[in-house]
Amino acid sequence: MTLQNHRAPAAVPQHHRSPVEASSILGAAHVAIVVQGPDGQIVHCNADAERVLGLSREQMLGRDSLDPRWGAITADGATLPGDRHPGPVALRTGEAQLGVTMGIRLPNGKRRWLLVDSDVFEAPGLGTCAVSSFMDITERRRLEAWQALTLNLMDEMGRRAPLESLLLRLVGFVENQLAGARCSVQLLSEDRRRIQASHSPSLPSAYVAALEGLEISPSAGSCGAAASLGKTVIVPDVFNHPNWAPYLFLAEAHGFRACWSEPVFDDEGRPMGTFAVYYDEVREPEPDDLILLRQSASLASLVIQRASAHEDLMLAAALFEQGTESVVVTDAGHRIVRVNRSFERLTGFTSEEVIGRRPPDLHAASPLATQGRSIEEDAESEGHWQGELLLRRKDGAVVPVWLSVVALHGPDGQISHYLRTAVDLRETKAQAERIRQLAFFDPLTRLPNRALVTDRLRQALVSAERRRQPLAVLFIDLNRFKEVNDTLGHDIGDSVLAAVARRFANVVRPDDTLGRLGGDEFIVIADGASEPEATLCAERLMEALAEPIVAQDQPFALGASVGIAMYPGDGQAPEELMKHADIAMYRAKSAGGGFRLYQPEMSSGLGERVALARDLRYALMRGDALSLHYQPQFELATGRLSGAEALIRWNHPTLGPISPASFIPLAEERSMMLDVGEWVLRAACRQLAAWKAQGRALPGRLAINVSAQQLDAPDALARARRTMEAHGIGADEIEMELTESALMRNIDHALAVMRELRDAGIALSIDDFGTGYSSLAYLKRFPVDRLKIDMSFVRDMLSDQNDYAIVGSIVGMARPLRLATVAEGVEHPGQADALRELGCTHAQGYLFGRPVPASEFADRWLPLSPLAPTP
Repeated sequence: MTLQNHRAPAAVPQHHRSPVEASSILGAAHVAIVVQGPDGQIVHCNADAERVLGLSREQMLGRDSLDPRWGAITADGATLPGDRHPGPVALRTGEAQLGVTMGIRLPNGKRRWLLVDSDVFEAPGLGTCAVSSFMDITERRRLEAWQALTLNLMDEMGRRAPLESLLLRLVGFVENQLAGARCSVQLLSEDRRRIQASHSPSLPSAYVAALEGLEISPSAGSCGAAASLGKTVIVPDVFNHPNWAPYLFLAEAHGFRACWSEPVFDDEGRPMGTFAVYYDEVREPEPDDLILLRQSASLASLVIQRASAHEDLMLAAALFEQGTESVVVTDAGHRIVRVNRSFERLTGFTSEEVIGRRPPDLHAASPLATQGRSIEEDAESEGHWQGELLLRRKDGAVVPVWLSVVALHGPDGQISHYLRTAVDLRETKAQAERIRQLAFFDPLTRLPNRALVTDRLRQALVSAERRRQPLAVLFIDLNRFKEVNDTLGHDIGDSVLAAVARRFANVVRPDDTLGRLGGDEFIVIADGASEPEATLCAERLMEALAEPIVAQDQPFALGASVGIAMYPGDGQAPEELMKHADIAMYRAKSAGGGFRLYQPEMSSGLGERVALARDLRYALMRGDALSLHYQPQFELATGRLSGAEALIRWNHPTLGPISPASFIPLAEERSMMLDVGEWVLRAACRQLAAWKAQGRALPGRLAINVSAQQLDAPDALARARRTMEAHGIGADEIEMELTESALMRNIDHALAVMRELRDAGIALSIDDFGTGYSSLAYLKRFPVDRLKIDMSFVRDMLSDQNDYAIVGSIVGMARPLRLATVAEGVEHPGQADALRELGCTHAQGYLFGRPVPASEFADRWLPLSPLAPTP
């Protein structure tokens, strides 16, 4: 219904009506209508007005807008004086008041939001009267406010806002929705036996403190019972409920009479806390109160879990699950940057067709907001706008919508985006279908998400069992995609993922299910596929990425690792097949790509490796379990300290120290070496800067190890420069060690990166020289400064003629190329003497010093300069 269609003046004022005629017309109308006499008092109303305004006809007749019992407020929440109600304004000015949003307080204390039209007409015997029509938009306002709250919480969590501030925002929102309520979120202790903390903007601090440490049980008040029983607990009168008998002194001290509590669960169905609503009077919840209570507990669950685990997708999923209306997000310049599926269904436009356009381009009419300003101008100055307008669909049809525009602010307090929510006024019963679409499809790729894929797999397995046919599950993980995200940002990463999805969709069979599980992981359910057909599908998926993907005019060369699990041999339940396909995929990824068929022996020890990889990723994020130890390097001819090597160490919080020989291969297998290498460089630069600030100078350079994955990064030099410059470390203070195997993987690329590093002034060395396959011809091409002789040759060089000869050969190769040599693993004076005689220039090992923490290294090898500042 447009505003023009529900305006009362069309029903009454065009002719002079008698009171009897007006009463008859009002009774036949299907909108809430009230007539006010010249003095502003209500003289007529219809049955719909009694329902919408919450008063009987007898209660309204004779009442005027100045009556404070209306409790009227403006759309912004400010008090609305009686003489500014639309009816009195129309009587005073003689001008129609259209599309006025206002709120009133119902007799039960709740707030109802109304959209009001008022006009004047001449009534015989009465004079000039005002007729007003009211449309109840309370539910619409609630949905808009809920969507804005969810998006704001997602934005704040993306900036790692504290959990307490997030919960206080949620609780404050619910208090605004429930007039007279005081709300709180209680969090349970880790053992889930006691209330550990409460968050509320309105509860007395003494009451909050009294709740801390309260043991939960079926008889412990409302919150303790709800957490213990795992269900809603409603106590309308705490003075007459056995659960509250031990706590009546608290209720009396703080004025509580009613308490409703809803348990807050984690994803595994375990209680994490409760969401509670308190009233100072005896009160039973109404149905919409219970809906709000449960929605709030659900959103609190997502907030709590996201704050503890930083699961970025969780809140986004919640937003889309609750996003029942068309949503458009624009940037600060009002250019569309994202639309949801509801928008596409409403308008017929795809996201690709509207991204970058301005919303007014889609309006059949672009109304003025207030005082001649556009919607966009009003939203900029006031922070919001709402009203009715007409959208033009792609097919030319016009759709009436109620549009709400809310400004979103960035960390600097400036407007960063606008959220535009449009409610289709033609369709009021399509909510369930929209939620289903948003809940089961990935918004980026439009592919089925994990929930829908799992459901389809379950159905396919039932069919396969009935028909006695095979079935294949293929897990696909993209190779080198993380580098795209890390170096070029998530926007380009999203474009690449969407392009990958389109390519995969073109090569799978029409009856196969292609889905996206999240991140860069995809899945295919090949119904009825035999093992040869499954491997053919895997080959086609990998071939689909043979050509680079172009996104925003940039080519990206990706690969894929595919794991295959077959029904019934590899499992008969969805979870089992998906798990085994995942294991096979990781085996393929650790082998450099390709595809692997699941074998039972693949599962051996994988659980421990997966857990260790997860802990390592967490350690890289936190940094507190990782450290660098430093081993000195000496010039053999003079015996002077000539540098040091930084070696990473991991002290696991429960497993204790873990050898690099264990976690470095794991990091390489899981494509984490780029993160490991960057952490090492940051820590090394930070330590060098700290030593210099103390007046301790390290002779020579500090050597750090560089992995093949770092070498493959497209911006290896830029990354290193940013880190070094951030800590004030010069290129002449760092040496990067590269292994032969890393260099030989892609010689031309390695040479190009090495030349860039060398030109920037960073010294290079080849680590573990002699263990790989490089030849003298390659050695001549590598722009390196030093060769490090592997300890496996040094260890037995005095007793094994072959090892002695190899060491001598390496030194002999280096000398004419003017390369220094560093012998690793020197433990005995005889080894040092022999190395010196062969012409080896430098050495490191237990003979000179073990790797030790920074403070111990500095105390032993880096004396304070006489000019160092005194503490």
